[in-house]
Amino acid sequence: MSHTEFCVYTANNVEEADIVAAWLAEQDIEAMIPDRYAIGATTWGLPAIVPGGIEVCVKDAETADLAQALLEQQAETIHSHLHSDESDDEISLICDNCHETILFSPDDAGTVAQCPNCREYVDVPGFDEA
Repeated sequence: MSHTEFCVYTANNVEEADIVAAWLAEQDIEAMIPDRYAIGATTWGLPAIVPGGIEVCVKDAETADLAQALLEQQAETIHSHLHSDESDDEISLICDNCHETILFSPDDAGTVAQCPNCREYVDVPGFDEA
């Protein structure tokens, strides 16, 4: 797959790309972030902002069309989620398999979910464990 062949979203940083990829996974669309390791995930603990953005891609053209349509339909919801002050309520954990930071909504507390990066199952801690 070429670098931009099936790009469906361009994020400002890796954390934003992770959120979009996780949302697509909830829609049963496997997404990947090919730029993740090329740019470094953070700068001094802060999200790295990359000129040109971090691409969220899918595996084929048919899936890309579906993902883009869903993202367009939900653009306002995704935008408000990305820029909401409620992000402190999110549960953050590091996947034991791929070592990437994953964000989950409070509704996922105490459940088992798939890592949007490597697809391994992770235990989402409850509020008393987070």
